[in-house]
Amino acid sequence: MDWSVVGHEQQKKLFEDAIASGRLAHAYALVGPGGVGKVGIACDIARRVGGQEVLSASVDVLVVIPDEESSGISVETIRQMVRPWVQGKPRVASRKVLVMDQADTLSMEAANALLKILEEPPSQTVFLLVADDAGRLPA
Repeated sequence: MDWSVVGHEQQKKLFEDAIASGRLAHAYALVGPGGVGKVGIACDIARRVGGQEVLSASVDVLVVIPDEESSGISVETIRQMVRPWVQGKPRVASRKVLVMDQADTLSMEAANALLKILEEPPSQTVFLLVADDAGRLPA
């Protein structure tokens, strides 16, 4: 697998092995300091699993970023964008991938709404939650 990020060899191997063996879990948290390549790794995984070389053109990959006005990910984003997208079937690839950047900015209401989705995840969807601070992720 071609990676756009330098380093993180152990993490890359973990994902390569999981993808190759068909044992990719339904959700992962990629946590670490800002600027180390977490989003790049998440996008590389999404390209591979979502079946698209050009991430922006994939209907089977959804990237969620914090709302500009609230500086976080709102419950409306989860209810109006994430939930309907997750409920649909993949259209091109065999799996869909949701990349949530700055997942540690989820409001409590948004975290609870996301938790409901994660508790009964669709079998064909992989969630990649990217965060700088694990302590700010809801338990």
